[in-house]
Amino acid sequence: MLLCLLLVAACSLSAQHLVSGIVTDVNGQPLAGAKVDVRLVGASLSISTGADGKFQLQTVAPVQEVWVMYSGMQTQVQAPAVDMVFRMERISRWRLEPQTYTWIVSPQVAFPESDTSNPAFGLMAAIVKQWGVYAKCVYSPSEKTHGVYTASSGVLPWTTGKDKRSYMAFTAGAMYRLKCPVYAYAGLGYVNRKVAWQLTDGTYVKNKEYSYSGLTADYGLMLQVGQFTVNAGAMMSVSDGVNFAANAGVGYSF
Repeated sequence: MLLCLLLVAACSLSAQHLVSGIVTDVNGQPLAGAKVDVRLVGASLSISTGADGKFQLQTVAPVQEVWVMYSGMQTQVQAPAVDMVFRMERISRWRLEPQTYTWIVSPQVAFPESDTSNPAFGLMAAIVKQWGVYAKCVYSPSEKTHGVYTASSGVLPWTTGKDKRSYMAFTAGAMYRLKCPVYAYAGLGYVNRKVAWQLTDGTYVKNKEYSYSGLTADYGLMLQVGQFTVNAGAMMSVSDGVNFAANAGVGYSF
């Protein structure tokens, strides 16, 4: 009978799952009263660290994760083990990880070929957490043209020296948060650049040598400060030579 009881006790002890460790600040000083959440399958158990910053808990069910929380500190998560070490860091805007998806809406301005006299305006919209997606469109109106001029035309038309330049681009792609409130974004899309020369009779002709359309790449960085965002980047087209359009915007997140 005594042997049976010993065997039952041994089996019971062998079924226990032990998690233990210590919680400290970045300087190695123990943190008393830190909340330790031990996540089980379909349940969780909570304990607090002692004056020495240590904790220990035995469970019958397998442990999935161990969460440690302390006021003013960034929450940490680790896989279960014995003699775990949680080195807590103070919460800062640069280290705070997003908990939910954020919508960003940002008015945009683009300057094709650094032409500040004919900017294109538009909008960028995004939804992002650690990863996200975005779409952007910028546009400046085009002039109605009558005919097309190319270098192969042979005869240079009589012009007034004035021109009208339009730009339209639509891009979409992915965003990634760089471990701080700075996001990198990159995408692809379509661009159409039209340059129209004014003739002496007042009409306009499209100058194909300076106009282009086709695939464009879009890339840049976005900084989030509170609820506001600032982004800067460029759109690059290689359809008819390499052409750049500088791009910037200021937006709002919610």
